[in-house]
Amino acid sequence: AWLQQVLEPVRTAVPQLAALELRRSRDKVPSEAVAEVWLAAVATGHDRSDRLVRQLKELRVQRQPPVVEIYDVTEHGRQFYRTQVFSSDTAWSFHAPATGELLVQSSTGASWSLAAGDPG
Repeated sequence: AWLQQVLEPVRTAVPQLAALELRRSRDKVPSEAVAEVWLAAVATGHDRSDRLVRQLKELRVQRQPPVVEIYDVTEHGRQFYRTQVFSSDTAWSFHAPATGELLVQSSTGASWSLAAGDPG
């Protein structure tokens, strides 16, 4: 229940997220107050020469404070690295992506947060 409450306002505000099919590795969502869930998705698009491009994305959804962070997963020399590309609340994130600022309203109250980044 909390996962949907945190994630849905961000998916509504960010059109690129609405198109992603999110998958979770565990069946059970933790119920602790400081819980977090990692989700995975593959974003598809086309490059300048109209070739199909796929990008692995990971989403970190944190229960308290409610934050959604999006990471691009890239491979280099058989190692995989996460690069944060979006945060739903820059006040609670260790990194604030420089591009694209957006106001997101919390579903649990009347509060607003400043989101940043380009999840696309």
